[in-house]
Formats: sequence, structure tokens, C-alpha cells
Amino acid sequence: MPDQETPQTGRGVKATREHPRSWAVLPPGPPAANGPMRVVAIGASSGGLEACTKLLDVLPTPTGMAFVLVQHLDPTHPSLLVELLAEHTALAVLQAVDGMTIMPEHLYVIPPGAYLAISGGALRLSKPT
Repeated sequence: MPDQETPQTGRGVKATREHPRSWAVLPPGPPAANGPMRVVAIGASSGGLEACTKLLDVLPTPTGMAFVLVQHLDPTHPSLLVELLAEHTALAVLQAVDGMTIMPEHLYVIPPGAYLAISGGALRLSKPT
């Protein structure tokens, strides 16, 4: 089957004969010199630590991408998520800070008791209402 482009990735993808509707995304390349950086947002419930560490364990680097993890956390307790995840990846793992510029090869983790958004290439934190 010929390579095809998808609106989501803009990269060539190929379906297999056995699974014509299954898409295998081609390996990520370095970001375009003047193009937009890819940002991967990951959402997880409070029990999602194991799934996140499994993902990081198999994630090839360099990726050319930035990752943002929004996990449900207890707002009244400090989080050890940064330290726990850093053991499973070569990415720089940081707790998100309001106004922090998003950079490739980084994983940004939401802090407890905050909402997280991205605007203008930077992380934006706000307090839940």
C-alpha cells in the first residue's frame, strides 16, 4: 500500500496488508528548522504512574518533541512525580511553572492543585475554580 499523509501528523504513514486500517506512524525526525515543534500531551488518572513509566521506558530519544503530562494529583500534597519519572527517561523532567517556555526533549509535569494550558509556546498555570 502506498504511503499516505494524515492531517494529524503530516508525515507519511503506511497501513499493512494484514491491518489495512491500522496506521503505523513513521519514526519521529528532528523538528523542522523553522517549523512548529511537536508537543505530545498525556492525560492520566491518579493511578496512571505505571502506564507513564512504561511509555517512558520504551520512548526512543531524541524525539524532537516536548511532552506534557497532566495527571490527577492530590492538591493538598507535594508530588514526587518528577523524581519518579526522571528515572525512566533521558528527557529533562520538570514540574511546570507558569510562563515556562516549552522545549524539545523535555517532559513537563503538572503541579498539584493547578490547571495547565499551553499558549504562545509557553506553559500557563491557573488555580482551579
